[in-house]
Amino acid sequence: MGRASYEALREHAPHAKPFVLSRAGVPGIQRYAQTWSGDNYTSWETLRWNLPMGLGLGLSGVPNTGHDIGGFFGPAPDPELFVRWVQVGVFFPRFAIHSWNTDGTVNEPWMHPEVLPLIREAIKFRYRLKPHLAALMREAHETGHPIMRPLVYHYADDPRCRGESFDFMVGADLLIAPVLEPGMTSLSGVSPHRPAWLDVGGLFTRTRRLKAGRRSLWQRRWIASRSSSGPELPSPLWMAILSSIASTTAFRGRTLRSTTHVRTDAQPSA
Repeated sequence: MGRASYEALREHAPHAKPFVLSRAGVPGIQRYAQTWSGDNYTSWETLRWNLPMGLGLGLSGVPNTGHDIGGFFGPAPDPELFVRWVQVGVFFPRFAIHSWNTDGTVNEPWMHPEVLPLIREAIKFRYRLKPHLAALMREAHETGHPIMRPLVYHYADDPRCRGESFDFMVGADLLIAPVLEPGMTSLSGVSPHRPAWLDVGGLFTRTRRLKAGRRSLWQRRWIASRSSSGPELPSPLWMAILSSIASTTAFRGRTLRSTTHVRTDAQPSA
C-alpha cells in the first residue's frame, strides 16, 4: 500500500516530492512512508513508554516515526501532561497533535491557555530544529542510522548507557533528557563520556559546560500560572537539552550556527 501510494504520487506529480503517511505497514515501509504508533492512550505511562517504542522502531530500520502528542484516546490531558508531551514530541521525526478524547474534546495547542506560552515556545523550537531533522532524514536514507537513538547507540562502552531507555539522542550530538513524571522540580540524567557537553535548553541562568561522565542534577525553573478554573499551576519551563561541543565549529554568543547543533535562546513567560 505504501509503495503503491508513493508510485501513484510520483506519476501524478513527477516534479514534486511525494509524502505518504501510513499507520499500517511491514518491514520495508520506511522506503515509502512515514508511520506512527497508532491510537495511544492519554497517560503519563504512555508518554514514558512511547519513547523506547520509537527508539526500537528506529533500531529496526524504521526511522521516520512518531506518536500522537497528548495521547489519542482517553481523557483530555491536563496542562502539565500536555506540556511535557509537546516538549518531548518536538524531537520526534513525526510531530502531530492528534486525538479522539472520550469527553468529546480534541487536543489543540491552545486547549490550556495557562500554559500556551510554553506550548508556543516548544513548537517554535521545532521549527528551528527542522534543518537538523532534515539532515538526519537524509543520513537515515543514505546510511540507515536512526534519527532518534538510544544512548547505547553511541556510547556502548559506557555501562550507564546500556540500560537507559528514556533519555535519547537526536543524531550524534543532541542529547534529550525529557521529564516523564508529574510534579518534577529537578531532573537527574546521564552525561555520557565525551570531552564536554553544553546545555542548550535554557535550563540555566547562563550557558555552562557539563563535565562528561557524571550523573548530573539539572535543576528546573518553574513558571507559576494561575488557571481561571483552579488553583495556581506550576508549569515547567523546559527539559534538559545537551549538545556535544566536541565538534561545534561556530559557536557565536547565543546561537549555534550549524545544521547539527541547535539551541533555544528565548525563554517563555506566563
